[in-house]
Amino acid sequence: MTDAITFSPLGTGTVLPDLRVGVVFFDFAGAWHGVSPAAGVDSSGAGSIADLPRGLWLTDLEFREAHGVGVRGQLVKRSDWLRPGMDGIRRSWGLSKSSNKSAARFVAPLAARACKLLVDAFARDHEYREAIEIITSRVRAAPSLTTGIAQVLQERIDDALPADKVVQANFSKAHLSGVYIPDWWTPAENTRTLDISLPKLTHALAVTRGQVPASAVWAEGRPKAGPEGERFLAQVLEDARPYLVQAEFDVSPGQTPVHVESFINGPKSSYYRYFFNTDEIRALQAAGFEPRVQGVIAGGDWCASETRALLDDLVEAAGGRDAAGMSWSANVLAENILAASFRTVPREAKCLPPEGVWIAARDRALMLPVISALSDAGAVLVSASCGSISMRVPDDPEIMTAVVLTAWELGAYLSCDTAEDLQKMGVEVPSDIESWGGNPVDYLSAAASHRLRKNALWQMDSVQDLDIETRRVMGKKLASSQPERTKE
Repeated sequence: MTDAITFSPLGTGTVLPDLRVGVVFFDFAGAWHGVSPAAGVDSSGAGSIADLPRGLWLTDLEFREAHGVGVRGQLVKRSDWLRPGMDGIRRSWGLSKSSNKSAARFVAPLAARACKLLVDAFARDHEYREAIEIITSRVRAAPSLTTGIAQVLQERIDDALPADKVVQANFSKAHLSGVYIPDWWTPAENTRTLDISLPKLTHALAVTRGQVPASAVWAEGRPKAGPEGERFLAQVLEDARPYLVQAEFDVSPGQTPVHVESFINGPKSSYYRYFFNTDEIRALQAAGFEPRVQGVIAGGDWCASETRALLDDLVEAAGGRDAAGMSWSANVLAENILAASFRTVPREAKCLPPEGVWIAARDRALMLPVISALSDAGAVLVSASCGSISMRVPDDPEIMTAVVLTAWELGAYLSCDTAEDLQKMGVEVPSDIESWGGNPVDYLSAAASHRLRKNALWQMDSVQDLDIETRRVMGKKLASSQPERTKE
C-alpha cells in the first residue's frame, strides 16, 4: 500500500494523531453551539464559526450550508459525515427534543471517541501504522467517514478486481447495497416509522465472518438440458468456489412482498436484476423463492477479508469483545467500516472488487429474515442497510407492540427516541433478558435504550476514555453484571 508514499516510520511509543473532532449544531436563525473535547471548546455564536479553532467540525447542515459557515483551516462537514448522521445520532440517544447545547455536549464526545477508535484500529496493523498520518489526512479530507475508510481499504482489496471487462460489468449488475422500497423517503399517512437496529458490531462481525473471493480468472458456465441441468444449482451451492449466479425470480407486484421484490430488483421498479451471489440465492430460497438459473460466473480461491481484519482490530482497540460490544462509539464505527467495504470510490474499473460485492450481499442476506419477520408482524419495509432497519407501521398500538416484540426476540432494538414515543402511546417496549434473542454481549445496551437510561449507555461508552487494559477489565466487569436467564 505504501510503496508510493514517503513517510517517517512511527515507533510503537509514538503518540497517534488526533482528528480533533468537534460538533456544531445550528438553529433555523443561524445561532449555533459548538463543542470540541480535544480543543476544550464549549461555546455559542451565530452565523460563521470563524471564532472556533481549527479542527474537524461535524454539523447538522447539508453540504452547501456547511461549506459556507467555515473559514480556512477548518474542515466543516455536513450532517451525514458520520453514519447514521446527526439526526440519527440524536434519535439514538433520545436527544431530538433537546436543545442544541445539550445535544452537542452529548454528541461531540461520542463522535470523538469513534474517530479515535478508528485511528487506534488502523494503528494495530503495522503497514497502516507506518502511514497513519497519511491515512488520517485522507479521512479528514473525505466527504464522509465511510468514504475515507473506503479509500484506505481500496488499496488492498482492489487487487482482486477481475481484469475481464465483461466480468466487471456483471459484477456491477450483481452489486446492490441495502434494501429500499420505491419512494422510501415519502412519508405515508396514519403511519409511523420505527428505527430498529441490529447491534452494529455484532452484525458487522456476522456479515464479515466468511472469506471473500481472491484474485482469479472468472469463468462462465451454463446448465445442461435434462436432469443434469436440474441439479446444476445444487452443485453450484455445494461447490467450494465463489460464484455469481445469473438467474430470474418470479416477482408479481402486489403479490410478492415488497421487501422481497426490492431485495431482488432494488428500489427501481423498471430495473430487473439477473446476477446474485450464492448468499443471496440461499436467503431467497429460505424465504420460499426459487430461481430459474441461466448460468454462472465461477471464481477461484477465497481469501481473508480486509474489512474483517479492520473490524477485528477495532474490537482489540476497544478493549475486547465485551467492552466493544457495549460501546456506542465502537458500534457506530463498526457500521461505518461495514458500509465502507461496499462504498463506491473513484477507481479505474467501474465496479466494486469482489470483497465489496460479497459483503454487500451478505449484509442484505442476513437482514432479509429479520425484515420478513417484522413484515409478518404488520410492518412494511422503508429501508435497511448495515443492520439499521426502518419499518413503517400503522398508528395502531397493538400492531406496534407485535412489531417491537418481534424485533426484540430477533435481537434488534429501538432508538431511545422511538422507544420513548411508543411508551407514551401505551405500546409495550420489552427489556427483559428472557425474550432477548440477540447476543448476550448486546443485551445491556439494548435494554438501556428501551428503558431510556442514557446515563447507563454513557457509562458503557465512556469506558473508551480509559487505557486499553482498564477497558478490558471494565468490559468484563460490566458483562458479568447483567442478569442471567431463569429459563432456557
